[in-house]
Amino acid sequence: MKWNLGELRQHVRRLFGEDHLRIVNQCLRTIGDRREFSRYHFNAAKSRIEENLHGRENFELTAALLGAFDTSEWQFSTARFEAYAHTVACVQSMHAVVDNMIHFVYYALGSNLDASSRIERERDITWSKVSTNLGPGPIKDGLKALLDDPGFTYLAAVNNHSKHRSIIDVSYSVDFASDAVEHGLLFSPFSYDGVDYPAKWVRPTLINEYQRQEAILFAIGNAVNDTLREQT
Repeated sequence: MKWNLGELRQHVRRLFGEDHLRIVNQCLRTIGDRREFSRYHFNAAKSRIEENLHGRENFELTAALLGAFDTSEWQFSTARFEAYAHTVACVQSMHAVVDNMIHFVYYALGSNLDASSRIERERDITWSKVSTNLGPGPIKDGLKALLDDPGFTYLAAVNNHSKHRSIIDVSYSVDFASDAVEHGLLFSPFSYDGVDYPAKWVRPTLINEYQRQEAILFAIGNAVNDTLREQT
């Protein structure tokens, strides 16, 4: 799916002026940067571990976790901690991009320029307030889809627990219980806001949510273009 950002900028400039376009451009840059941050940290976490474990036989994995293959240049415990740090940073960016998208919609539609939809305090530009001024349609449906999904609910729980209470640990685990041995970074189990979350493999969890967000972000963006195109 494509999103014509040039057309978007033309409509914003035409309807709201050059100064307002600067605000929208800042939102667009931030959304793009957040997506790049997410990719960077995800790949860095993956590669940091695989630097030494790649090519190891299944029976060697437990020994590797215990430091059996450590050298003066590479220690598994250090690599695991660095992968953990990159994973936390990836989660933070993937969670934040949803808030960034809500701000983008608010400014791209010129809601701050209309007394009936203006939100006086910037800290109050949240989904609960922005949604009240959005009519039914693909923009509102898209933002709701970003938020109301089990994948994002889990991501938000990981991020909010980590931000406010304690960081959810990310270990490196080997599961010999299944026919095909599974191993990789693993989110530890935790409870948040009365809900118990089981341990989850990091790689499929983040890939699935990233791809889900990608499709919806483009759909929202195109819907904003369509809405602005119809305005005179």
